[in-house]
Amino acid sequence: MQEARTGTAGMADLSEGASIGRTAWQAVRSLTEARGTVLAVAVAFAYTLPARLSLLFILEPANIAGIWPPAGIAVGALLVSAPRRWPALLMGIAVAVWIANLSAGMPAGMTVGFVIANLAGPLLAAAGLRAFGFVRLTTVRDVGRFFAIAVLVAPAIGATIGTASAALGSGAPFFPTWLLWFLGDAGGVMAIAPLFLVPSTLRHPGAISWPRIGEAVLLAALLVEITVLAFFPITSGIHLAAYPVFLLVVIAGVRFGTAGAALATFAIAILTVAGTIAGSGPIAALNPDPGVRIGQAQVLIAVVFLASTLMATAMAERRAAADALAAQMEREAARASRYERVTAFAREIARSLDEAALFQHIVQAAADVVRADVIQLTVATPGTSSHAVAAAIGAPAVIGRVIESGDGITGSVIRDGVPMTLGHVALTDRAQTMQDVMPDMPMAITCAPIISDGAVVATLGMARFDLLHPFAPDEVRAIGMMCDLSALALTNSHEFGQVHERSIRDALTGVPNRRYFDLSLEQLSAQRIRQPDGSRLAVSIILFDLDHFGSVNKERGHATGDRVLAAFGEILASRLRRADIVARYGGEEFVAVLVGADQAGAQLVAEEVRTTFAQASVVGHDGAPIRCTVSAGVATIGPEEASIDGLIATADVALSMAKRAGRNQVTAA
Repeated sequence: MQEARTGTAGMADLSEGASIGRTAWQAVRSLTEARGTVLAVAVAFAYTLPARLSLLFILEPANIAGIWPPAGIAVGALLVSAPRRWPALLMGIAVAVWIANLSAGMPAGMTVGFVIANLAGPLLAAAGLRAFGFVRLTTVRDVGRFFAIAVLVAPAIGATIGTASAALGSGAPFFPTWLLWFLGDAGGVMAIAPLFLVPSTLRHPGAISWPRIGEAVLLAALLVEITVLAFFPITSGIHLAAYPVFLLVVIAGVRFGTAGAALATFAIAILTVAGTIAGSGPIAALNPDPGVRIGQAQVLIAVVFLASTLMATAMAERRAAADALAAQMEREAARASRYERVTAFAREIARSLDEAALFQHIVQAAADVVRADVIQLTVATPGTSSHAVAAAIGAPAVIGRVIESGDGITGSVIRDGVPMTLGHVALTDRAQTMQDVMPDMPMAITCAPIISDGAVVATLGMARFDLLHPFAPDEVRAIGMMCDLSALALTNSHEFGQVHERSIRDALTGVPNRRYFDLSLEQLSAQRIRQPDGSRLAVSIILFDLDHFGSVNKERGHATGDRVLAAFGEILASRLRRADIVARYGGEEFVAVLVGADQAGAQLVAEEVRTTFAQASVVGHDGAPIRCTVSAGVATIGPEEASIDGLIATADVALSMAKRAGRNQVTAA
């Protein structure tokens, strides 16, 4: 009967819900593969070897092995193999059982029953555990499921089939045979199957150190020595109880996890059964009946397995819970730190109301909140659907580039107003205008809109070259918060700009007012004084005065006079450079400061303005055309002079000269 014991397997993963027909087809297909054939042969040899070694654990007179390691091999092999490999495993086990029984002279009918018994138990164990999502001995619940299904239920079913075949074929007594068969299979599963799951628990081999290895070797040696002293007293003459063994297996589980528990259970199971069958040790001393002895030995194995494995998994669960708590605390600390940086971001961008400075403040402050290799801020171009890059970090060449709506990631955000986060973006997936100024490598990108009054007024985009660390949800939320704060800051800056513009600009003519002119002239004067000799430029001032403007107001009304002023302001602004200082000086007087223009150049500009205004057709408030003229006085200082004080007074003298000379002319003083 001993040779009849060989096997275990499974036909399909119950959790996958495969049909019987599909499973059968997969089984046939797997066996026809070269790899499946090799696996079947390898399993047959691997199964046969421990079966032959089990002859050392034969119980007399029943001729049944006290422990059946092949059952554990079958269960372990099935658990660590993909279901598509199960048919090959089962075939190898079946061949080994068939050959072993026929070579021992078993009848063909009994041999078939033994094959089915040795396949049914392991197959039901592996399939049942898979159905419950079992992967490895990680938690206390996993240990309970493994013990209930693989140690109790599946061996009981396999023993029932095998014992029935033996009873029908040879007249063996049912219950004693069933009990020994069941205990042998259960012991083999507890001793061998967990060893297959040990490699999956060794996740960090780099953490193994020489002191750790030394501790493991010392503990293993002590465990083997204590077990030998307890169950083989003939070797030393020392009669030692089995209680110290339990302490050592618990220590093995605590210090080395399920790997230590599995190895300790294996060693104790083999030594305990061998000593008990040999008639030595505390169990043999208490019970003369071999069946009772092996039953108590299997109970001891079960206690050792449960004590060590439950302790190991309980400690692992506690460590996992502690690690999870520490990780959660770390995430919370990182989140709190990031929110603090978002608050600092809000303070930083609130410092500037100037739009140009604000753009740079936004990208610089954003870099302190979320790490990125490239950060860019795009701003809507007035009157169009496109944006221009206003500020950037990590890729300065992108500043000024225009991104059309819908072009690339940023263009999609501009068009849809919805943030986008991608872990892998190729160069070709980005905006076309950006491809020649960005690194030619895939990036992780996140981009969010900055929305004001329902419109996308800007976008904040970030990129990382490290694809293994894309932008996390917390970082994306922080970017969204920064965009909301930036929207408020941009709105405030825009409104401040409008207020500031109104405060320095003359509402009637559209040119700056006297206050702006005085501040600008004061700044120019201070700057010129600080300049070293030889680096200064000539400065000219033109003072304009509309001729007979008081008569226009009296004869045609102030509304017509306002139109004349507005027309001259428009001509003056259009004929001068952006770098020139232009302002309404008071009443009908206007002034222009030309840096870098000598007297001849200033006279030419003033003459062009005078001529254009004289030829302009202005329609009065009454609908009738009106023609006006202007007089201008020019004053200039050369590069050698540091102070511009008195330049206005000189220009005023020149203007008076032009008026006395008959008006509608330009005079220099």
